[in-house]
Amino acid sequence: MLALPSVSLVLLIFIFNRAASKISLGPIYLFDILVLANFFVVVSYLYKFRGKYIQFVLMMGFSISWLIYELFSGEFSENNIRRFAMSVYMVIPIIVFVYGERLYRIIFDNAMIIAVMVSVSAVVISGEDIRPTLSALVLSFLFVAEYYREKIDVIKLSVILVLFLGVGLGIFTGESSYRTPIVGLFGAMFVSSAFLSFKSTDAAVRKKSSFVLYGGGLFFVVCILVFKDHPVVNQFISGAAGLLGIEYDVGGDVATRERGDSSGTAETRTMFWTGIINHAFSDESVLLLGNGHYLSFFERIFPYSDFVDLELLEPHNSFLGFFYRYGLIGIVLLVVHLYQVTDFRKKLQSRDYGFYIASLVLAVNYAFFEVALESPHGALCFWIVIIGAKFYRQNLRDE
Repeated sequence: MLALPSVSLVLLIFIFNRAASKISLGPIYLFDILVLANFFVVVSYLYKFRGKYIQFVLMMGFSISWLIYELFSGEFSENNIRRFAMSVYMVIPIIVFVYGERLYRIIFDNAMIIAVMVSVSAVVISGEDIRPTLSALVLSFLFVAEYYREKIDVIKLSVILVLFLGVGLGIFTGESSYRTPIVGLFGAMFVSSAFLSFKSTDAAVRKKSSFVLYGGGLFFVVCILVFKDHPVVNQFISGAAGLLGIEYDVGGDVATRERGDSSGTAETRTMFWTGIINHAFSDESVLLLGNGHYLSFFERIFPYSDFVDLELLEPHNSFLGFFYRYGLIGIVLLVVHLYQVTDFRKKLQSRDYGFYIASLVLAVNYAFFEVALESPHGALCFWIVIIGAKFYRQNLRDE
């Protein structure tokens, strides 16, 4: 069996930040090779459960049909293969299920070691084209995994939280805050606590969740009011304003920070997303079938823009990226796949639902605002976070 490539892929994800998947083709192929090598391991598994994963088979047929069409129409380049790989990465959760028990035992039993490793990598590897957003996502996943243990190790939980804040707020890297993972962890704790405070049958769990929900919400509001002029808080306020199309003065030196101000970033992304949606609804065939792999969304929708590397830009929303490539057919198959892969939720113990909901919020938030499903390491992390609840309780060694 190809257990070694699979474990290697998992270990690599923890020491490699969000690499330049949207910038260059280089080392990304190392991950592709490992993913594709494991693909052959699950062929028999796919055949055995072909009815369960029919959506993946259909997606492969649909995306390959696009490649064949582009090959014979002369609209073909190396980038077509890179973009086609986005559909291939849908096999990752099936691979994760094959190695699930061993995989998550490594993760849950070594949470502290992994947390330190990804934090160090965030500092060492972070650079102009490589950002530690993915490291922050991994840290937030480890935090919620520790938080939802029956017996919480306060010291371990606190260390992971400090490491997460150090990476997520840019303290370790000397840059402005990474908004996506910060919003993701806050949203994950808020949504999961809200669910448990109203739905849990355990009085102790409801009490704890209510404290986190209301206490955390109050603390958040107080911080916004008291520190509204602080650059970090200003980044989040301006980012929300940018998503809503509201002009907001970022103040201070926030706009001159290396990564720019949140308002401008958010406005640019909403321009991307609006352009993709308007383009799709302007043509029924594009709405249904998508645009294929030949041109990036920027080359097709904004051909006269002065952005650099137009052919490699992604919309920073993997769901809309999938919609742009494969239309309604593709996005429906992706959603069905997500629903099918998380079918285990029906068998979860009630005490594990908090972890499942928090993990789901973390992953969806990441895919909604970043380049996630377009790259093998991003897709791997997305699916590992979502599937974690299936193997959670059985892999906590001390419970």
